[in-house]
Order: sequence, then structure tokens, then C-alpha cells
Amino acid sequence: MAMLDKLTQCRNTMKLTTQSILTQLPISPELRDKLLQKLEMADADTKFHMEQQIWDAHFELETHKEHDAIKIKMEKVKNKEEPIGDDFYTDAIKSMEEDTKKASMQANDTTEIENVRSKLQELMN
Repeated sequence: MAMLDKLTQCRNTMKLTTQSILTQLPISPELRDKLLQKLEMADADTKFHMEQQIWDAHFELETHKEHDAIKIKMEKVKNKEEPIGDDFYTDAIKSMEEDTKKASMQANDTTEIENVRSKLQELMN
């Protein structure tokens, strides 16, 4: 069963793309559009470095979200809203991952819609 869970995690991770990460990062829509356009036009070396920086930003943001989720969980325990248990960290991370998964799915939908829009615009020209 553990192997099946790992396989499912890998599949979910594979759906995350550089483009969908850009839609999740807290940056202005104008900057996001410029980066997406630059990614499309860039040579392989520039694209590689850009993607690396975007993914690094994504993982840094995820780390901050994990820390925030743990702080929130600690506050709930402190205020006796939730009991502390063996699964304290697991529950905090699981909650954060669920929120991230929802955001990722919305970002993927947005990216797909934008891709369809741009293809339709190309057909119109």
C-alpha cells in the first residue's frame, strides 16, 4: 500500500509544471506574463536557468507554508483548540499539502485555459 501512495504522490508531482508554478507564485500578473513569454522564447540554457530559479522559489515558498502550518497548529494546541498528539507534524503538513494541492489544481486549470486562449488567438491571426 505504501508503494501505491508513493506512486500517487509522484503522479501528482508530475502534474506541476513551471508554468503552473508561475501562476501560484505571489507575483504580479504582468511579471508572470513576461516570464511566461520569455520562457517560450528563450534558448535552452536561459530556459534551464529560469526554470531552476522558478522551482527554487516554489520550494522556498512551500517551506514557508510548512513553517506557517506548524505555527498555526501550535497556536491551536496552545489555545487548547486541538490536542497535541503523535501526528502533530504530520497533520500540520497534511493540511498544508491539501491547501497547496487545491491551489495547484486551480493553477493548472488557469494555465490550461490560458494555453487554449493563446492557441485560439494564434488561429485568429
